[in-house]
Amino acid sequence: MTVTITALQKQRRDTASNWTSNNTVLLAGEFGYETDTKKFKIGDGTTTWQSLDYIPIPDSNRLLAGNLTVGGNFTVNGTTTTIDSTTLSVEDKNIEIGKVTSPSDTTADGGGITLKGTTDKTFNWVDATDSWTLSEHLDLASAKVLKIAGTQILSATVLGSSVVSSSLTSLGTIATGVWQGTAIGSAYMTAGTTSVAGALQLTDSTTSTSTTTAATPNSVKTAKDTADTAQTTANAALPKAGGDMTGSIVLDNDKEVRFNEADANGSAYVGLKGATDKGASSSYTISLPASSPTANQILKADASTPTNLVWAADAGGIDGSSLNASNLDSGTIPDARFPATLPAASATNLTAIPAANLTGTLPAINGAALQGLNASNLASGTIALGLVPTLNQNTTGTSGGLTGTPSITVNVVTAASLDISGDADIDGTLEADAITVDGTALATSATTDTTDASNISSGTLAAARVATLNQNTTGSAATLTTPRAINGVNFDGSAAITVTDSTKMPLAGGTFSAEVIFQKEITETVFAITDASSVALDPINGMVQTWTLGANRTATDSLTTGQSMLLIITASGSNYSLTWPTMTWSGGSAPTLGGATPTAIELFKVGSTLYGANVGDLG
Repeated sequence: MTVTITALQKQRRDTASNWTSNNTVLLAGEFGYETDTKKFKIGDGTTTWQSLDYIPIPDSNRLLAGNLTVGGNFTVNGTTTTIDSTTLSVEDKNIEIGKVTSPSDTTADGGGITLKGTTDKTFNWVDATDSWTLSEHLDLASAKVLKIAGTQILSATVLGSSVVSSSLTSLGTIATGVWQGTAIGSAYMTAGTTSVAGALQLTDSTTSTSTTTAATPNSVKTAKDTADTAQTTANAALPKAGGDMTGSIVLDNDKEVRFNEADANGSAYVGLKGATDKGASSSYTISLPASSPTANQILKADASTPTNLVWAADAGGIDGSSLNASNLDSGTIPDARFPATLPAASATNLTAIPAANLTGTLPAINGAALQGLNASNLASGTIALGLVPTLNQNTTGTSGGLTGTPSITVNVVTAASLDISGDADIDGTLEADAITVDGTALATSATTDTTDASNISSGTLAAARVATLNQNTTGSAATLTTPRAINGVNFDGSAAITVTDSTKMPLAGGTFSAEVIFQKEITETVFAITDASSVALDPINGMVQTWTLGANRTATDSLTTGQSMLLIITASGSNYSLTWPTMTWSGGSAPTLGGATPTAIELFKVGSTLYGANVGDLG
């Protein structure tokens, strides 16, 4: 049975403010109507009023105020569709336009995109040109290029290599490349000169002075060959500036070699030249000595090869007033240099004749042969043993004695008594019954080994007769004949010497030239700075320095490059400040001093820049 009930249905309703304040939860499918806004919501049984969406209702212009989501396909049948949104986002990757039942190029003609502006900006398909047509410029982003069929045609700076044909009538500057076209006629090129780049006419001339023609390789080679020949000739000549000759110098026609004085002194010279006329004499060459001369030597002809010059002692000339036999070491005095009659030999005309210059055998000594001759007339030399007659006869009586300082060499002397006035050098054995020296009798058995030094009043002991001295000496010592080197410093005993070792560091300090390794601790000097209004920071006072500020102070820089120091500053309880010199700080700025707490700061100099690093407060 069907029952039909006719009734009116009313929905829940209230003002918008009441719905919001009550925040009611509507039943699933229950309507809630706002009487003052004419809008409504449909509940789901769990969501509060404020969280529910309004059901969209078009206004008189069919405008939906809220969002619209279409779950299926959306079809608009009309002539124009207007979208007033700022941004249109489409997730589809492909947008079709001009889609009709039977599309063709004719139906596509004029299709595209129009951007409204002061003038329309269009991107349209034009059937007549069978192409897309742009009304505006096309500006590609940086590093993007224009391609056709996958081949690059144009970039911001390069025309694609596939573009081989063109009808260009004007080009800018072509910096690089290879010209492979037809030859460019000179009519299209500027004539070249020494000041203008352009076309030049080639020439084979090697003497041309033209400034509008260019040399061919042939003319360049010809000119080079000529220059090479000239260079070869020049290489064979001696430069005016001087050089080494590899051959002989020949001065022809009686010429000379001149040595000019310094330009500042004038133009005088000293010249050397050969004989003007040698006649029938053969040519010769004078050869200089290989070694350098010593003092007072002169050049003279070599005895065996006269054309070779040798260095010889300069006799200083012959002075008859001091002539003696020792000055004549070779040659023969011509008879013309002697007087017709030699004077009688006497002390006045025979002086200082060395016995070595006398040859032959002296005649027996008697008054008739040598008048007035005595030992004072023999000033030098030694009479050779062969020039003295053999003395083998016995002598009797008492010898008158030998005066002066004669040198007598004999094998054995046997005499009843022998009186020697002067020094006696006896290399052999002296045997005597009694020996008296300067009036003092020596022991019969006395020898030179046991002779008391007090008995020797004159003469000089030979070095071989003196034992090695190793005891301490007093008084002034004689100098060493040959100085001895002590650590590179010669010492002869004449004065004190200072011995230094360049491989050791002096106590006064210096610079190490290699790595130094300390195997023990290094004790630094801690220097207390005397407080003043301005103080120079100088590590020479010590590598660790302390400074207690008595007021606001200023520090100045006295460090040199490579130096460093640790500065410990106490600003005291008054928190005095310190004005630093120009410097670069680690962290960018000078540290804040710690007042009564000392602050440690490391300073170091590199080049001309002073750096500072805050170690920190030491409290």
